Amino acid sequence: MSSSHPSPYNFTIEDTSSMWQYTPFGDGDSRTGWQWVFSGPGVNDQTPLCDTHPEGVSFHTTGAYGANMTLEWLGVGIYLFGTSYSPYQVTVDSDTSTPFNLTSDGILFARKGLTHKTHTIVVTVLPDDVNSLFNFDYALLTDLVPANAGVRKPIEHPATDSSLFTYTPDSAWQIKSDA
Repeated sequence: MSSSHPSPYNFTIEDTSSMWQYTPFGDGDSRTGWQWVFSGPGVNDQTPLCDTHPEGVSFHTTGAYGANMTLEWLGVGIYLFGTSYSPYQVTVDSDTSTPFNLTSDGILFARKGLTHKTHTIVVTVLPDDVNSLFNFDYALLTDLVPANAGVRKPIEHPATDSSLFTYTPDSAWQIKSDA
């Protein structure tokens, strides 16, 4: 017996997605805006070498008062993950929370049961001292899949698929095998 009700479907939006808008900027100094860093060695303040490749989990970090990140999405829920050592407030569709003043590692914010429509979330960081940092890792979004939509399967595209990817100039790119 199949249900005629839509089913929830979760998908991840990483901190590096172009869907996120970081203000005042998304890649620079964490004292004055957002900085893109990795949990392992890579491209950050500790190893600013152009020929290094970032390793580990990426996240965006800031200690700048008033720095914010904004996302527009279609769905019924959102969960933000990361680590915070700074007060912050969250606005969903013009409904602003009181500032969260907690140290957390994991879920920074959750809102479910929203009307199925396009929503906007804005997270504003409100550090209370120079050592207060807010680290954003990813968002888990919930949308509804119609009951008759069938099974969802991820689609992987190889980096060598020239119908999807163009590398210019060719000499500047190389594809490494995981093998």
